[in-house]
Parts: sequence; C-alpha cells; structure tokens
Amino acid sequence: MIRSAALYGLWAGSCLLATILIILAPEPFSSGVSWENVRSILRLVIPTSVVAMLGWMVAHRNGRQPGRWGYAGLAILVVVVSHIVVIVIGIRDAEDLFMILPQATLLLAVDFWFTFPVALAGTALFVFWNRRRAAA
Repeated sequence: MIRSAALYGLWAGSCLLATILIILAPEPFSSGVSWENVRSILRLVIPTSVVAMLGWMVAHRNGRQPGRWGYAGLAILVVVVSHIVVIVIGIRDAEDLFMILPQATLLLAVDFWFTFPVALAGTALFVFWNRRRAAA
C-alpha cells in the first residue's frame, strides 16, 4: 500500500508538472530558466504529491478498495486540498489571509474546469495501471 501511495503521489505531481509546462511553459520561461521559476513550480508540485500520497493511504486503509466514485472523490480532494495547502504556505500573516482568500476562491473556480478533468483522468490512468500491475 505504501509503495502504491508513493507512486500515486509521484504520478499526481508529474501530472501537475506536465500540465504546468504544457499550459504555462512559454510564460514563466520566456526570459530563460531561473532558479526562481523552478522553485515556484516545485512549490506547487511537492504539496500536490504529498496530498495525493496521503489521500491514497487514507482511501486504502485496512485493505479497502474504493470504487469508481471513491477514486473520483480522491482526485477532486487532491486538487482542492492542494490549492488550500499552497495558499496556506503563501500566507505570511493574518492580513494576507483576507486578501488572498477571495483570489484563491476565484482561482479554484477558474481552475475547476481544467484541473478537475486532468486529475480525474490522471487518477483513472493510475488506477488502471496499478490494477494491471497487481494482476500480473
């Protein structure tokens, strides 16, 4: 279970990284690759990987196998919780919270139409691969 959870975390982070590079590649790297650009992307990928790994472990505790809706819920929770974690990491004081919260809600609403389908498809592909690996 821990191995599958770690692989799912890596997969979720990889899906996010690929999505960022496909959608935003020209903009952050237009002036060349810098450590700041790489660090800002890793600031999103690492929490997503950790949230996905923990979510997988919770969904599969006690040897339980979630159904189709369970995996869909896991994918959506990874997106929502990752957004929350990234926002909390970026808050420096209480004043920032009241300034960032409306922007974060808007970002999630705008992101919803793109990130949720990517998360659902990525989770479905991983579950398919994981079941084939287990059956082999």
